[in-house]
Amino acid sequence: MKSSGKSTSLKLKKRWFVLTNNSLDYYKSSERSASKLGTLVLNSLCSVVQPDEKVYKETGYWNIIVHGRKHSYRLYTKLLNEAMRWASAIQVAIDNKVPIETPTQQLIRDIKVHSP
Repeated sequence: MKSSGKSTSLKLKKRWFVLTNNSLDYYKSSERSASKLGTLVLNSLCSVVQPDEKVYKETGYWNIIVHGRKHSYRLYTKLLNEAMRWASAIQVAIDNKVPIETPTQQLIRDIKVHSP
């Protein structure tokens, strides 16, 4: 694979993801007894980056990026429809969350309330 004239390769790890109303959890295997490796708590401040054709052309994988408050997950798949389905489902879960005001938004609201 080539990218900007430099040789690049992805070091992907196979993981199994479970989307709940509140989180995106991932596991090492699909077995029921598999231990959870991580969780991205979903709230209104999270975002999803849709699959990018440029990434696909460079890597051979479609990817979506789920941005959380403290970290992000990059999910890769060979199938565009699978990437789109996951991106849509995660976005629906985020959209169903109660809006959270950031400290900056709270400060702006306070200034507007207290200004003459």
